[in-house]
This record gives sequence, C-alpha cells and structure tokens, in this order.
Amino acid sequence: MLSPRAITWVLVGVVIVQVFDVAIHIAVDQFEPIRVVSNLTVAAWVGVVLFGWLAGQERRLGIAALGLYVLLNVGFVATQGVINEVTGEFRTLLFILVAVTGALAAWVIASFNKDDVAAA
Repeated sequence: MLSPRAITWVLVGVVIVQVFDVAIHIAVDQFEPIRVVSNLTVAAWVGVVLFGWLAGQERRLGIAALGLYVLLNVGFVATQGVINEVTGEFRTLLFILVAVTGALAAWVIASFNKDDVAAA
C-alpha cells in the first residue's frame, strides 16, 4: 500500500508518461487520435484523484480508466497492427508505455480502499 504522498508522486509519473507519449506522436507527425484519447482518459482519472473530486470513488474510477486505456490501445493495435506502417518498425515504445502506465496505475489503484468497489 502506498502512502497518500507516494500516490501523488506515482500519479505525477503516470501523467509524465502520458505527456511524453502524446509529445512523441506530435514530434514524429504521427498523431493517432485513439491513442491520444487513451492518454487523456488516464490523465483525467489522475486529475480527479489529485483534485479530490469524487472522493471514495478513486479505485472504481481507476479500474474503469485503466480498463478503457488498455481497451483503446488494444483496439489501436488490432486495427493498425504491431508494425508501424510509416517506419516499418515494431511498435516497441507503445508496448513499453502501455506497460509502464498499466503497472503504475495498478499500483495506485491497489492502494485505494476496496470498499468503494464492493458497494458497486
């Protein structure tokens, strides 16, 4: 379990990963809307948590946000393939960024009270 301070720092890390991901898309002129929406989904959840909105719902919202993030990225890979058609290279960075985001978000989600999920 993470302390509230540690949760804040891990969530800041999650946002940094999302900003980096979007910046890469812009820098290489390969803007992929479905991937950016997935980044915004996670960033919105982080904002809700950090600003204390919907207190007590952090875990439930985190599970939903992470699930949507993964679903959108799986949808992207399913439609666009694991090979970038512009560069001809394997989408290694996509898998690394999704794995890092998933691991960090899951770590934070596991630290929230389980009661808000049980009440659903």
